[in-house]
This record gives sequence, structure tokens and C-alpha cells, in this order.
Amino acid sequence: MEITPELVTIITAIVGAITAIVVAIIQVRGQKEEKKKAEEKISKLAGQIQSRDSSEASLLPIKHLDRVKTSKILRAGAVKHPPLSEFSWEKGEMVFSGYYVQLCKQVCVNNNIIVQFFPVDWTDIPDKVFKELDLDLVLSVFETVKRCEGGDFTCCFHKVRLTGLTNLQNSRVQTIDDLYKEDVRIVVTKGEAGWEFVTRELKTPRHRLIVVENSNITEMMDYVLNDRVDVAICDEVSCQEYASKNHNVKHIFRDDEVYICKNCIMVPKHDNEFRDWVNEEFRKARNTPKLLEMENEILSDPLKLIRKYS
Repeated sequence: MEITPELVTIITAIVGAITAIVVAIIQVRGQKEEKKKAEEKISKLAGQIQSRDSSEASLLPIKHLDRVKTSKILRAGAVKHPPLSEFSWEKGEMVFSGYYVQLCKQVCVNNNIIVQFFPVDWTDIPDKVFKELDLDLVLSVFETVKRCEGGDFTCCFHKVRLTGLTNLQNSRVQTIDDLYKEDVRIVVTKGEAGWEFVTRELKTPRHRLIVVENSNITEMMDYVLNDRVDVAICDEVSCQEYASKNHNVKHIFRDDEVYICKNCIMVPKHDNEFRDWVNEEFRKARNTPKLLEMENEILSDPLKLIRKYS
């Protein structure tokens, strides 16, 4: 075939067109790859933002009033401190009782919500009750310096003194000053107000202390009964309860103002809206006839172990 100038022009045009098509295809593929990479980057960035937002949201404090009103459930902790708060196993289930338990039930009736009670050990207060146990409040708790670090207090309706127990045959502890003696041994329950008083106020050295971890305060008092220590320091209600059942111990410091404890409801720290709601609703429930009767019965005890604060 004779190659003419016209044929060369045609072939050149065809090659140019093919080259242009190839270049266009390469460009399109490149754009797709770039687009894919861009989409992957955007997706990754969005995931990071979502993850950060989720992490930040999880760090935000719980609004307990919103949770209670939305779920229609109030998560309440109860300690072993009869007659104000008590829990025990009966026929295979946990039973909660006491003045503050009944008060809480009335609040929930008034607000058409369900109450879920949970047993609280003294060592759970203040660090675990709101973080690990995820409670909304804890009933019948003494307000102390240590506990104020982990929560706020409201509804301080009553007050109770700290007193002591000694063995009837032991005369080593007669006055508060005797607690400072280097040879006097003291037993307390960890997390309880007596423990905080002895460690923070008296600053009793550890070698003179026996610290018992038990939700039942009276458990430590066996140390006095068995004469393993000289004195147990605890709230007056618990001391009197034990002394009334064990005639080999003596209830001391009853005429001394060793330490006055306000008995309150503990709520999460800085959740002011929820604290104010608890204060309003529990005060309202307190004035119902059956709760007034129950409280008056407690306050009319001739021993005056529990007294009205507000």
C-alpha cells in the first residue's frame, strides 16, 4: 500500500484520538482513586469525631433528675442503721425497712415512679455509691467531712451522737481524754462516722486501732465483749442496741458531746437540680400522716438516741 500524505494525516489523527482516550481513562481512574482516598479520609475523620464525641459524652455527669423522670425508676441505697434504715435476708430475698425506706417509698408513690433499693456497705461510702453502684441517692447517712468529698447532703432531718462501748470489767476508758492514752486500744468500723472521728479528729495511730469492714456495725462490738480492745466508738443508736442485748458491756460518753452527726440523704455532688428535687419531695412526703406517726414514735423514745435536727 502506498503511504500518501493523506494516509499519514489520518493515522496521526487516529493515534492522537486513541492517546486522548487513554489519557482520559487514566485521568478518570486517577480521579476515582483520589475520590476513594478522599472518602476514606472523610470517613475516618468522621469516625474519630464520633468516637471523641461519645467519649466526651460518657464523661459528662449524669443528670439524675432527668434519668429518674425518664426511666420512672429511682435507685436508692440503704445502709444498716435501724430504725432509720435496715436491710436483711428473709426467705431468700433482700428486705428493706426503716423510717427512711418508708419515706422513700412515699416519695415514689407521690411521683408515680418505681423505687429500686440496693444494700450499701459502709466502705462503699463515699467513693463507690454513685460511680460503681450507680445510685441516685443513699438514705440515712451521717454527713461527715470525708463523705462530703464524694457527695452532697440534703434532708438533714435528724441528729445522732457518737458514744462508746467498753467491757463491764474494763475501767481503762472513763473520759474522752482517755482515748488519747498510748496503751488504749480502739475498734471502729471502716467508713462509719466513728472511724472518721477517730482517724481524723483524734488522729489515733494505726497501731492502736482495729478497723473492721462490715455493713453491720455491731459486728465490731464483739471485740469489746471479748475484751480484745478497750473501747468501741460508734453512733449512740448502735451502741445502745448492742448494750441492751449484752449486759457485759457498758455504754459510755452518753453525757458528753463527743461528736454530733447530722443524719441526711446523700446525693451526687454538684447535681443541684436533683438535690433540690429530693429536698422538696422528701420534705413533702415527711408530712404525710403515717410518716409523721412513724417519726414521732422514734423521737419519743425516752433515751433520746435520735433527735430532730430540722
